[in-house]
Amino acid sequence: MKKYANEFSMFVTGEPKPQARPRFARVGNFVKTYSPKSVFFALVHNEAVLKGPALPMLGPLSLKLQFYMPRPLALQRGKGAARVWHESRPDLDNMEKAVMDAMTQARVWNDDGQVCEKSSAKVLAPIDGEQRPGVFVWVAQILDVEGVE
Repeated sequence: MKKYANEFSMFVTGEPKPQARPRFARVGNFVKTYSPKSVFFALVHNEAVLKGPALPMLGPLSLKLQFYMPRPLALQRGKGAARVWHESRPDLDNMEKAVMDAMTQARVWNDDGQVCEKSSAKVLAPIDGEQRPGVFVWVAQILDVEGVE
C-alpha cells in the first residue's frame, strides 16, 4: 500500500496556459535557445516559492493537478451549463509541463523526473463562481510501494 509524506498543496488563481515551445534566435554566429514563459508560469512559480517547502522534496513523488478553465459565455446557460469537462485546447499535457517546469524552477523538487505518479484533469470552472479559473496542485513524497495499484 502506498504511503505519502511531506504533502504540499496550493491553488493558483489565473487562466491556465500551456508551456510555450522552445524558440531559437541568431546572435552573431551562434544560435540561442530560449523558452518563453507565460504569465501563468510566473503565477505558479511565485506561489510555489511562497508556499512551497523550504528544501527541495527528495525521492519519488506523486503529483495531482486539477485545472479549472474559464467557462465560455455559450456554456453558462441552458444545456451547456451542466457541462463539466473542458474538451478543447489548450492540451492537458502542455499545461502539465508548464506547472512542472515552474515547480522545478521554484525548487519544490530537484527535477521533474522525480514525479513517478501523476493524475490530472481539465474541467470548466463552475458557473456559481465558487471556483475561479486556475490550478490546484498537490505533491507528496511516495514512501512505500508494495505493488502498483
